[in-house]
Amino acid sequence: MLEQEKNHLQEKFLSECKKYDEAEQRYKSAERDAKKAVELADAARTEAIAYQKEKDKAQQLSIEKVAVIERVQRQVDRLEQEKVNLLGEVQRMHNSESDAWSKVTLLESRVAEREKEMDDLLSRSNEQRSSTVRVLESLLATERAARAEANKRAEALSLQLQSAQGKLDILHQELTSIRLVETALDSKLRTTTYGKRLRDNEVRLYSIQDMDIDPPERSRKRTKSNTSPLKPVQTEDGGSVHMREDSVTVSTDVKDDNPDGYKKFTIAKLKEELTKHGFGTQLLELKNPNKKDILALYKKHVLCE
Repeated sequence: MLEQEKNHLQEKFLSECKKYDEAEQRYKSAERDAKKAVELADAARTEAIAYQKEKDKAQQLSIEKVAVIERVQRQVDRLEQEKVNLLGEVQRMHNSESDAWSKVTLLESRVAEREKEMDDLLSRSNEQRSSTVRVLESLLATERAARAEANKRAEALSLQLQSAQGKLDILHQELTSIRLVETALDSKLRTTTYGKRLRDNEVRLYSIQDMDIDPPERSRKRTKSNTSPLKPVQTEDGGSVHMREDSVTVSTDVKDDNPDGYKKFTIAKLKEELTKHGFGTQLLELKNPNKKDILALYKKHVLCE
């Protein structure tokens, strides 16, 4: 019985050992499976992390691409607008070019007309210039002839002035001699007047109360009337006579009674009178004078003396 139990226990022990071995094998296989599962889980976790990273990168890239796409879209829209604007500008340029060509054509036609007008004006100006040159040449010839005639007249007048100057020198010498005679006569008259004044003063001492005018005034009047100097007067034959101032004044007043008598003079007489009075230079300054000019010169210089 013990043997049976021993066998039974051995069999049971063997069966238990087999079970233990099987359990150990299952444990080891389970442990290996667990390790594999852990490794697989780690790999899956790593893959999940990598996938998440890739997903994040993909999302970031997609966001960036969306931003780029939006930016590109905006650029495309802007370029489209610029294209529209450029097309409008090109159209305006074409219109401006057509207008410019039309204006150029119009201006060319106007320039051609102006050139034609300028050619006509130049031809007319040349004709007028040639006619003006001919007129000026004729005027120059006339002026030369007039100047030659004036030179001849000036030479003749110069000769007349020289002869008149000689006559004036002779008259000046005669005037000097007359003044010397006047000086001698004045001294004689003063002596005579002084003696007469002494006699008059003696008479006035006795009759001063019966006189209406003061004696000094009457004596001065008598002295003035008695001592009037003599003046030479030119005669028609070239001689000279001596006259007092009162007689000269009377003759001057008679001359002034007819102030327009000089207008009856001829041109030769007027020129002679002007030369005689020393105004020949002013007469020569007149170019081709007529009688009116000579009368004005005579009135200005001779009558105003």
